[in-house]
Amino acid sequence: DDDLLIEAGIKRARGLSSCLPADADNVFVVLSARVLNPDLKIIARSNSLESVHKLRIAGADQIMNPYHITGRRMAAELVTPAIVEFLDVVMQRGELELRIEEIIVGAGSRLDGRSLGQCHVRSDTGVNVLAVRHPDKSIDTNLDPDFILYARDSLICLGTPAQLSALGKIAATP
Repeated sequence: DDDLLIEAGIKRARGLSSCLPADADNVFVVLSARVLNPDLKIIARSNSLESVHKLRIAGADQIMNPYHITGRRMAAELVTPAIVEFLDVVMQRGELELRIEEIIVGAGSRLDGRSLGQCHVRSDTGVNVLAVRHPDKSIDTNLDPDFILYARDSLICLGTPAQLSALGKIAATP
């Protein structure tokens, strides 16, 4: 119902997650939301592979199938149990709370136009930069000290909340 979406603030929203149990209902919500707010980030649930294409046409940016995600998780538990345990225990319940976050390089910041080696990210903040996602959506994962960072690059980082906050301030401050 468009009126309910408007009442909920769809026109000023930055994101919407449509996770109704029926794929047809999710297609309809995505279509309505996209018309009401063309700039909205929309994530939708899909129970069947056949609905993925329809959700894309309706305007979903990301589509998640809970059965597919669960299957991949179960396979990972069988193949790489140590990694799954690390992600579950250390990142969520351990004393050292680690997070993976995205930090955007600001124009004119201390990181803009400089190499990872010149920025001293790890030694100054304790943060590990795992990957860099560029504005064109390409991703670099082989980051040597000579790798150059540019404004609007998204740094995919691993660290504690305090470490990530420190890097966030460096990345945003001209």
